[in-house]
Amino acid sequence: YFIDGDNVEAGKVELTYAKLARETGINDTLYVMTASVKEAPFVELQSTIRQGQTYSEYGFEAISASGVYKQKLTSAVTGCDSVTILTLNVLQPIVIDNGAVTICTEQLPYVMNGEEYTRSGLYKDTVFSTSNEQPDTIYQVVLTVVQTFEKTIDVTICHNSTYSFGGEDYAETGEFVHTFTSTAGCDSVVTLNLTVLPELVDTIVDFISEGEIYNKGDFTNLTEPGFYTINYTTELGCDSVVVLDLRLTTGLGMLNGSTLLIKPNMIEPNEMVTIDYQFTPNELQGMHVDVFDMTGKRVSSKEITTVPVQVNTFPLSGFYSIRITTGTGNCYNGRVVVK
Repeated sequence: YFIDGDNVEAGKVELTYAKLARETGINDTLYVMTASVKEAPFVELQSTIRQGQTYSEYGFEAISASGVYKQKLTSAVTGCDSVTILTLNVLQPIVIDNGAVTICTEQLPYVMNGEEYTRSGLYKDTVFSTSNEQPDTIYQVVLTVVQTFEKTIDVTICHNSTYSFGGEDYAETGEFVHTFTSTAGCDSVVTLNLTVLPELVDTIVDFISEGEIYNKGDFTNLTEPGFYTINYTTELGCDSVVVLDLRLTTGLGMLNGSTLLIKPNMIEPNEMVTIDYQFTPNELQGMHVDVFDMTGKRVSSKEITTVPVQVNTFPLSGFYSIRITTGTGNCYNGRVVVK
């Protein structure tokens, strides 16, 4: 501030300043000034907002973090400054963490804060406060849904064997269902289709002439009629017994009652066998040959009208039954062993 060309500085207290003219012949002039310098005015504000909100009042722009902020404003009228001090508090949300939850499909839905969830995932549900004085609440969970496991297994076992399933031992053909519980506590439904093979004992009827040495398959150097037994193990590991009923031929041909004589009888898979029997013309009319495996399943069925009758539908090792039904209604049966 200038008085008569002199710079007058004022402190924070009131003061009086005087200046006298000293020139001769000129009256003295007394300047008296009282100066008062005050602090710039300021306004203190306090406000609270929730996380995610911003504060934009009194010249402050989009403040979103807690802290103390200052804003200087200049009056357009007086040109004086004023200071606004803002103390801002940002409320952090309350987090209710349900952690990791694993449930089974039969336990669905999973309910959190009134909402239902049916799939695996990370879920968050925010409940917004109706007041800036109260924080928001966030509910969260990591949900894992374990599906119910269903499976069907097919098992074949030997005669006189058992199969353990679901804590039980089974020895008969059938379908069995058991519900297991996994480590997560969920159900697993397993269906067992069990097939128990029949006792694998087969009898072969064959003939030998007087003085002949019998050599067929694993039966060798046989010279006398009688019963001969050989034990085998199938591909499934089952025991099987083949009994040879060796008879002395009497010239009656290839049939003994209704039992067919089949040559050869100890064969490789799909090897051809021959039934060398002279069926009559009437028997050949509409005659059918059926082949069954050792489980009783029909492997082939065809009509044959010529002799000799030949068959080669023996795809796997085991025992096969051949049944011939003639046009006159007669039935003949025979067995074949496939190595």
